Amino acid sequence: MNKRIFGIIVLFVSIPLTIFAFNPSNGGEDLYQFASPEVLTDGASVAGGALPYTNAAHIAINPALTATEQRIVVDFSLTGLIANKGDSKVGFAGHMGAIIPSKYGVFTGSLYCISSKIDYFDFGTNFVTRAGFAKDISDELSVGADLALGFGSAISANLDLGFTYGIGKIKWLPFLKDIRLGAAITSIGYGYNPETDSSLYTDKKTSAFPSPFTPHFGIAGTLFSAEKIKLGMSLDMSFPTFQNLVMNTGVQVAFMDVVRLKIGHELNVREIAAKTASLMPSVSLSVKIGVNTKDDSFLAKQGWQQSEIVPSMGYRNLYNGVHAASVGVTAHLGLKDTNAPEINLW
Repeated sequence: MNKRIFGIIVLFVSIPLTIFAFNPSNGGEDLYQFASPEVLTDGASVAGGALPYTNAAHIAINPALTATEQRIVVDFSLTGLIANKGDSKVGFAGHMGAIIPSKYGVFTGSLYCISSKIDYFDFGTNFVTRAGFAKDISDELSVGADLALGFGSAISANLDLGFTYGIGKIKWLPFLKDIRLGAAITSIGYGYNPETDSSLYTDKKTSAFPSPFTPHFGIAGTLFSAEKIKLGMSLDMSFPTFQNLVMNTGVQVAFMDVVRLKIGHELNVREIAAKTASLMPSVSLSVKIGVNTKDDSFLAKQGWQQSEIVPSMGYRNLYNGVHAASVGVTAHLGLKDTNAPEINLW
């Protein structure tokens, strides 16, 4: 049995190695991380980030992350890519999406666009529509899947699969509480390959990016929690097409569950070796604003008279003097249900 399992693992790894070439665009592994300030700076965490917070853009990282959402969530964001070293070209990314819970599970829809001709960050123009479904199987386990269809400079069609698992505590990590594990396999299918001029290795043709058949593994948890402050961290590793290693770390601090500061950092081994990586951290800030509407308003009639609006902004320094600045707003409609159901026997 052990030999059979070992053989399956070898086959699982060897297929991407033999089928897929590896020469993505510079920054191409992060193509979908420009969707919003939260995704830009949360360390690409498949475990939900240091302090869990999710909008529709996160299903590109792990489609299981929306499984425990109780409220309808809508979001809109815009990211600018700006060069400051004589390159007059600019780029942008935009995202809008919605999370819709139901008794069957949680449905998510996402529309994403990115366009850039900046030197070293030539992504072409890519429009991606994404539909996802996630469900909590138990209090600890959630699973999810999404289908992404892309068009523009090139077409793509991909499936993403993922899960999260909350394990609480680990004996050999006594400093970490509320521990969550996450794993995902992304870009299963036909990848986005516009054959741009900013490939990682310029003497070869550009391969699809983000790299096809990429496994991700992550852990996140709380480092410190008090009445008015909470601190968390996350650590993720991914293996693009089993031909690279990308490590992401994230630290988040929340003040009174209102103001949230995120700092993320990425180490892409291939980009570091090719001297096309930025080692600067990313940072974002968000503020939760409570909204109370009148009883006769449209929101009140939908049961959303008390909701939350979360504006946010983020920044990331990219390679060769290119900057990514992102702003967005997420609306959580209604209040989260924190009361257990009442059961009357007679």
